[in-house]
Amino acid sequence: MTKNAGQSYWRADIQGLRALAVIAVIAYHVGLPIKSGFLGVDVFIVVSGYVITGLLLREIESTGSIRIWKFFKWRFLRLFPAHVVMLATTLVIFFFIGPYGAHKAALNQARASVAFLANGYFFARSKDYFALGDDLTLFLNTWSLALEEQFYAIFAVVISLLVFIVNRSGRNSIRNLRNSIIRLVVVLVVISIIAALISSMFWSGEGGDFKTSTINPRAWLDFLVSRGADFAFYSPVTRAWQFLVGALVALMSFEKIEKAKSVSANLAIVVLLLVLTFASVQATVFFSWSRTSATFLTALIIVRSSKVLANKWLVLIGDRSYSLYLWHYPLIIISRSIDSGLASGIALVSIVFFSELSFRYIETPFRHSNQTASKNFGFLRIVPTSLVLISVCVVFLRLDVAAKNMIDPSHFVAKSTDSQYFYDEATSCWSDDGELTCGEDLNGSILLVGDSHAGSLRPGFFKAISSINHSPRFRDGRCLFASFDRDAESSAKSGCDELGVQIQREIISQKPRIVVFLICGRIHDSCPEGLDSESEEDWVNAGKRALQPILDAGVSIALVRDLPVLTPDPRYAASVVRSIFDMPINSFKIDKNYQRIARSRFERLFSELTSSSGELFEVQFLDSVCLEDSCKAKTRTGADIWQDADHLSINGSIEIADVIAREVSLLIE
Repeated sequence: MTKNAGQSYWRADIQGLRALAVIAVIAYHVGLPIKSGFLGVDVFIVVSGYVITGLLLREIESTGSIRIWKFFKWRFLRLFPAHVVMLATTLVIFFFIGPYGAHKAALNQARASVAFLANGYFFARSKDYFALGDDLTLFLNTWSLALEEQFYAIFAVVISLLVFIVNRSGRNSIRNLRNSIIRLVVVLVVISIIAALISSMFWSGEGGDFKTSTINPRAWLDFLVSRGADFAFYSPVTRAWQFLVGALVALMSFEKIEKAKSVSANLAIVVLLLVLTFASVQATVFFSWSRTSATFLTALIIVRSSKVLANKWLVLIGDRSYSLYLWHYPLIIISRSIDSGLASGIALVSIVFFSELSFRYIETPFRHSNQTASKNFGFLRIVPTSLVLISVCVVFLRLDVAAKNMIDPSHFVAKSTDSQYFYDEATSCWSDDGELTCGEDLNGSILLVGDSHAGSLRPGFFKAISSINHSPRFRDGRCLFASFDRDAESSAKSGCDELGVQIQREIISQKPRIVVFLICGRIHDSCPEGLDSESEEDWVNAGKRALQPILDAGVSIALVRDLPVLTPDPRYAASVVRSIFDMPINSFKIDKNYQRIARSRFERLFSELTSSSGELFEVQFLDSVCLEDSCKAKTRTGADIWQDADHLSINGSIEIADVIAREVSLLIE
């Protein structure tokens, strides 16, 4: 144990432990093969519980009570200045570089984060890592900062009240106070674990975003129950046990840190590194063995202490761990807006640069604000104080509107508005008016069936089929899967009712030559319509019930893989910097998560459908515009290929007409 100027308590090995945690988190977010690097956050939580409890115990030992306002002031000066400067700086950078459609979301996140409510914000919205576009998560990492600050406030108040009660009872020796705190902490650990078990294991996990802005207790309760696993992940109630494990370490080992038993500490470090590197567990699976292991291994490392963690380079990184954690995630997300192979390198350099500036000129002056009488140092504090005040103003300005107004309109995606060409009632049918056949005969035709994804393919499809001297037809099959979902109630609620059944009967009775089938391959925002279950099993079973009778009736089916989901959404991809330097977007990245989901479902559906009287084919129409990881943004004539993240524009559909004609000709032959 040593004292350090500007800090009431300091251990080199604790700083080294913080270094390991922040390195793991950054490596995971950069995309290095650190499978559970996100558990570095859990390490931070345990360390925070230990450090804060030690601070409160020393306060009790020296004064017999807790000066709660002094504690809050210290935490505020320690966390808030660097936090708000990071928010404002990255907002300004992102408003120049990032897609304009994500600006408002980023601003809302910053405002929630500056109030230390980011965990509640992200819990109320289903957010995923690296989701640029409408679902941007620029400040997702600040959920844990909000969690820690909420715990600090609640824990300090609870301990302060307990100390007050014990002091009033007359049994106010240090030993009695510590024993009372230990008993309380043990009870709180049990309550927290029970709450986490109930929410993560017994509540449903298939809820969506919270949809109402009104204060409706019943609606909130239903929402919490539907999002139990996420509640366990984000809530200070269900996370408290991890803080309190660190608190128990401080309570049990306050008088004596066992430095002689470093062998067990070093072994625990090795095991912790193995867990962080190789344990493959989904981040939101709350009571995973890896999360539990990381929590208790961290506690063991703190108790035993290790000279390995006291390495000067680890200590140096640990001293900067707060700044590194603050800056790393927003800068990684911003770098992914840069269309360059150097994006990861730029991100890492930026993280080190901004973190060092923050540590030297924001964190350090405020951390030492009460411990220096130097006039020169006081003068130097004017600059960081001014930066903090300016940053607060920036967070609450409508910079998203200003940024959009700076973008040249020519950089926005043109809407597909040629409705006469797109909805040609003479040759096809669109079911918005309730009609299904429009009086057409499907016999011998090449029929395109599907949801809005198939609808966006239609202009090029009609051009292609006409060019090979066959009759193109279209049927809106958006309800086809829902009508055969095992959950009949979800079909009725969607308004699909028997529409899918009617389409199936029409195809069987009129026998088109080939049915080209394209429908959404994921479950997201009513896609496909009416099929509410997120289960792959339900999606595949509904597809089998819809398509197998058609095959059995002697009609051949060509199953088209779903259109990719692009990131960022082409509608909102324009940015200020691209507009200023007139740099058009040449390609969009394919969302790998959605691609994995859709690919798995289509491959399984294709394998479970059986060719009987009709033949089953698999076709791909996008080879000329999409590679494995990205898709072109413009046609050969410079028109937009995409009208949004997962629908072709009219020009984009026509761009692939030659490919459609070639593929369908091969099927006919």
